[in-house]
Amino acid sequence: SPETVPSAREYVSSRVGSGESIPEGFHSSFTQWREIVSKRGSVDLVLTTQTAMNAQLLACLKLVNTLQVELASVSDELICSFRGEVQALDVRGSRDVNFDWGTLLCRWHVQSLRWSSGSRRGIGHPGSVEGLGCSEARKLNSAVLQSPWLKALDVNHNNINDEVLQELVDALSAVESVDLSSNKITEAGASTVARIIETSSKLTSIVMNNNHINAGGVAKLCEAVAKSQILETWGMCATFGGWSYSRAVESVMPITEAMKQCKSLRSVNLSGNAIDDEAMCKLSEAIAIAYNLKSLDLSRNEIQEGGATKLSDALSTVGGIEEIDISYNRIRDEGMKSMANVLRNAPRLRSFGLQKIYITATGAGAIAEALPHAQALKSIDLSCNQIGDAGAKILAPAVALATGLEQLDLSQNDVWDEEWRFTGIRHCKVRT
Repeated sequence: SPETVPSAREYVSSRVGSGESIPEGFHSSFTQWREIVSKRGSVDLVLTTQTAMNAQLLACLKLVNTLQVELASVSDELICSFRGEVQALDVRGSRDVNFDWGTLLCRWHVQSLRWSSGSRRGIGHPGSVEGLGCSEARKLNSAVLQSPWLKALDVNHNNINDEVLQELVDALSAVESVDLSSNKITEAGASTVARIIETSSKLTSIVMNNNHINAGGVAKLCEAVAKSQILETWGMCATFGGWSYSRAVESVMPITEAMKQCKSLRSVNLSGNAIDDEAMCKLSEAIAIAYNLKSLDLSRNEIQEGGATKLSDALSTVGGIEEIDISYNRIRDEGMKSMANVLRNAPRLRSFGLQKIYITATGAGAIAEALPHAQALKSIDLSCNQIGDAGAKILAPAVALATGLEQLDLSQNDVWDEEWRFTGIRHCKVRT
């Protein structure tokens, strides 16, 4: 309540000004709300319960960047109260829908929809729910087709199987970006998605992490990706069912061929695919000629020193790379000496993920030598390693020279010396 802060006006101003979500239960003068929001132009909101205040609050707004809402709080009154635009709508909760999806998407001009009805802890865990059924999928499919504004559809963690996926085919073909990760899609569903990739004139992004897709399904998806001339973002990660290949190098072959042929790819996520050094050797052939590649995620694989060397050599030819994540691989100090060359040879690199790659102060030294060359670097994650105070001492002068660096994470590295505060960085985490 306003009594808990010195000034309701000051409190809300600070929340909105910092970009934080406005607390749903905060009762303040709506005159103040209008004045503050009109100055900012847009806000982020979280609405968790169905109250009259929700509709009154939305009625004051014209643009919402991100609206996170529980299904239970959505009503016809709430939908009709808002006459502005929602750039990203995040809907969570049970699958019982008591409103018209089409009206909501069209009236709010929603550009990106994320609906998750399943447990974030995964299917089969306590607290998980049944997920998205055929009836709900048909409603959602119809609503997406009604909306001329929707560009992105995220239905991860919804327990979607191949049958439910069939009900969403038209919707998936009508948008530009689709996230189907963490569902129950098998080879049959992969074939459905492959046909969508081949026939859609809009789809530029498809992510299918954590499904039950076997080798046959992966091969069909890779064939479709190889033919695509517009696909820019591709995520293919195998868990749950996992790869049925006997060796990692065999599992990566169809992906390698797809990357070689699909020249439009800009972002590739191959996290969690058990890629080892031998497989990395093959994959590097495709990376080396992926001249349009901007983002590469190879985290949570089995890459070691040899694979790191191959990867570094391949990335030296991709001058436009901006984001790299090799976290949770056994790169170690020798591998880091090779990967440090990426900092020298990638002039546009903005983000480097090096979390838990088993490096010590020696690896930190390799980074320190190369860091001043990475003038575009904004963020580097070195958490969960064994860098220690000795490594922090080596890094400190190099970090001071990296004037563009805004985020540095050295947490869980046994760095205890108060001397290494790394001042001048906007977001710096040294301890947990």
